[in-house]
Amino acid sequence: MKEFLKWMQAGLAGIAASVIHALTSTGAVLSFETLYEAVIAAVLIRAAGWVTQKYGPSISVTSILLLLIPFTSSCRKADAAPLTMTVTGPMGMVAGDTLSYMISWKAPAVVSGISSAASSYTVTLSSASSNGTWTTVADSNLAAGKWTAGSGTGPMPTTINVTTTYVKSWISAIPWDSATFTASLVARNSAGASGSVATSWKVKHKVLPPGTPTPPTIDSSTTTTGTLVLPSTVGLALGGQRVACAFKQFSNGAVTEWTGDKAACDSIYTKYVPSAARALVTPAQQAHTDSMVKTCVTWTSSTPLAVNVAPNVPCSSAAVVNGLQVTLRNPGPLSPLLREAAYEYNSPPLIAMIRPWGRLGEHVIVDCLRAGSFWLQATTPTGSAALQEVHCVVRQRELLAIRETR
Repeated sequence: MKEFLKWMQAGLAGIAASVIHALTSTGAVLSFETLYEAVIAAVLIRAAGWVTQKYGPSISVTSILLLLIPFTSSCRKADAAPLTMTVTGPMGMVAGDTLSYMISWKAPAVVSGISSAASSYTVTLSSASSNGTWTTVADSNLAAGKWTAGSGTGPMPTTINVTTTYVKSWISAIPWDSATFTASLVARNSAGASGSVATSWKVKHKVLPPGTPTPPTIDSSTTTTGTLVLPSTVGLALGGQRVACAFKQFSNGAVTEWTGDKAACDSIYTKYVPSAARALVTPAQQAHTDSMVKTCVTWTSSTPLAVNVAPNVPCSSAAVVNGLQVTLRNPGPLSPLLREAAYEYNSPPLIAMIRPWGRLGEHVIVDCLRAGSFWLQATTPTGSAALQEVHCVVRQRELLAIRETR
């Protein structure tokens, strides 16, 4: 046996080289497995001839095979080790939408006359049995660092070309429930590529309960408490006018002015609103104030015949207040607020407007503004006077004649 093994080892390199040269000289591209099998067949033929020559033709085939068992075993050990991969990362039930995996392998063995060293590797990542669209968002190794574009990134399946014997990949999908991933590996050099090896693993999405939220915060800073009209007291003469402005009050004590009316109202704002209230104004309160939907200002006068109020523009917080000019020398025995108006008995609402008419003023035009009654006094040039009660039932104009009776 020792003599046989010594003979075989001495001639192995020559047998292998001859077989490989004969097979590849035709230009055909053959796999490692094909070359290996051809070499083994040639060795077996050579060994059978040696045994027959040494022991004679009477030796059985079984005896020849028993002699070759140690040799074929040693040949297999010397062959190039197959590629194997190791994948580490989240498996089974996993949480999150981005998963990272380290894929590593050992470089195939170099066998003299049979295989050379690999110079690069191609890793292909793919997904199946998933409702998510998976994407390789990044890869990394020590040779190139971490990259998010280029080789190996993008929608699966992705192909990564590296020179290292490992690569780390980050893959992501939103949403997803389960998936099966497969990593395929091929070794390459200038002579060609090895056979492909692959490994697969399964994952399922583990949905975790949400964390505890923070306590709710109640923000009442934009709650309004009223509207200020400043100046609050105005002395207004007949025919006079001045500007009045509205300002918004908030629950925290802030008082705001409308940005669009700063030109008309800023002097009033800074004069009558304390600086402390102005300093409390927040951007949210100012936005609330400037919103025409939330804070459109409308103006009315409680005594429209005496005081007229007109906003600068619709919804404006600035308005011009006018004291109306009307005259009448002697409207009646009651003490009037306005000299041209009649009042109901002991009650402030206006009932009518009275205007003398005619060349000598012997007629009076009474414009009834609302239902009510009042006294009308007439005095002649001779000094006689008379009172006339007037009843307004609807808003209409009445012409009364004043005549002196004898």
